[in-house]
Amino acid sequence: MAARKKVVPASVPEQPAMSLSDQVIALAQLPEAERIEALKAIDPRVWYVAVAQNDDGPDGFECFYKLVHGNNLPSHGRKWIEKLYEAHEAGRGFELFSWRGSWKSTTVSMTFGAFRIGKEPHKTNLVVGANDDSAEKVTAAIANTIELSLAWKMVFPNVEPYKAKGWGAEGYYVIDKQYTPEQWQEITSAKIDPTLVGGGYGSSRLPGKHPDGFLMLDDIHDEKNSASEKQRQEVIDIVSDTIIPTMVRNRKTHKLETWFVAIGTPWHEKDAYHFLKDTREYRFMSTPIMAKAEEGEEGAVYIDGVHPEGMVFKDLVGWWHLTWPKMFPPEVIISLRTIGKRAFSRMFLLDMEAAKVGGMAYQLYPAEAIDFTWRTNGGLDYASIRRGLESQQMKDRDSMALCYLSKVPTGGAVVGGGVEGKLTMVQSQEKVEAAQGIFKNWGVCGVEDTGKGETFVDTLLLKPHLRIMPIKTGNIEKHKRQETILGSLLELGILRISDANTPFLNVLRYALDNFPDGNDDVRDSLVCAVKTFPELFVLPSTEVSVPAVPKRRQASHPLQAFGNAGR
Repeated sequence: MAARKKVVPASVPEQPAMSLSDQVIALAQLPEAERIEALKAIDPRVWYVAVAQNDDGPDGFECFYKLVHGNNLPSHGRKWIEKLYEAHEAGRGFELFSWRGSWKSTTVSMTFGAFRIGKEPHKTNLVVGANDDSAEKVTAAIANTIELSLAWKMVFPNVEPYKAKGWGAEGYYVIDKQYTPEQWQEITSAKIDPTLVGGGYGSSRLPGKHPDGFLMLDDIHDEKNSASEKQRQEVIDIVSDTIIPTMVRNRKTHKLETWFVAIGTPWHEKDAYHFLKDTREYRFMSTPIMAKAEEGEEGAVYIDGVHPEGMVFKDLVGWWHLTWPKMFPPEVIISLRTIGKRAFSRMFLLDMEAAKVGGMAYQLYPAEAIDFTWRTNGGLDYASIRRGLESQQMKDRDSMALCYLSKVPTGGAVVGGGVEGKLTMVQSQEKVEAAQGIFKNWGVCGVEDTGKGETFVDTLLLKPHLRIMPIKTGNIEKHKRQETILGSLLELGILRISDANTPFLNVLRYALDNFPDGNDDVRDSLVCAVKTFPELFVLPSTEVSVPAVPKRRQASHPLQAFGNAGR
């Protein structure tokens, strides 16, 4: 397809007294050549209105976007729209991967969705998200544009909400006022679906819908349906078997008449986004926040990876092409990198290979530098066994894990030790009591108050002398929770791990080195301990008490005997 020439509005003279709508109507009566020159000589908004009304292409959309939002369409957004039009003209759908915060939903789902309804108000349109709430946010934004936006009223003055038929989450209807209600009913008589409706991929609203306008898949994956292979496959099955077949094709050419758009940030190489990409049925585009460059390349920017607090992110150091430098300059990118390498690689670089590399980066702390009179809290992930179980039954059970986390006076905290093993409820309680007695400045023990832990928390709370803090972990998938809470704290050195050679610390370090594999129980005990120190989530001073050591020391640990008791 030949490249479209971008429309450039004329300079801005003084504002005329006539309203914009009146100007458009008056100018419409002029011959075409005179009309174009007159438009360029007046308020540029009139020029935008005229282009948006008369051009169903990237230029028309860009002018509509400018009117609706009051700012220019980002250059990467323009590329999305050009690719989308190319795909549709070829009878294909369009799939977009883009980073969090790139305005993909605002540009494509919300604004382009509204533009399509303005251009083809007689058609049916469908938005599908991870759940009803996420889809309804998109449809509500489109509906608000149609109902309330002055830009809409200027570009599509005849298309209005048809509230007599419905205007809400269950479906939005519009009417073209060029026609009487009777004429409009005749035009749309073959359609039983609303102009616009949205729902989650498993919603009861979807079956029976056949969108001949647009079908938007917007962030159909989230943390609740992407954690396991089973969850991801369920989404894939619904997309392939239920959603895709709803689209309308030309009976003669078999090309898609429905504008199909799938946008999102990928979660896993086996998710529904990659399933669609791998079919090769749809034009695909990936827009990361930045891409690797060579020194001297035009537009390349050097990033030193240095955070204002002194940390250096080595994976950022080098030359890069920034996709949106005005909104995401190097300092913002460095700030975003604090979420952790794995999360940053997936959500911002869209690099699934880097994102699936195992392990959480962490810094070691010399065991001999730890003062066990520092304020210390515990974190306990509860699991119990019954006495008399066979060895195989014991092996199949989860372990109880109790982590000791001490505050470093100059900032941050260090894991000094812990207990991990197959223990009964009584033995687990004894470990909590023992820890509280051993540490001079013991604060509280955070205990996971979810599932089986609820019963254990209730039991501990019956002991007034025990200082217990129930920890609610919510329904976020376990590995997502661990990465979100621990990842950046460990990598930034706010949270460090003793280099002592003890059974618990050896298991913990292995679990961090091999995340998401390894022992989940010890990682969850650390999550519970961290939650007892909310001040850890504030960035530390650049002054640290001791430097991180590059190799693990095999020093004797003051609590080694106590830790061995739990093995």
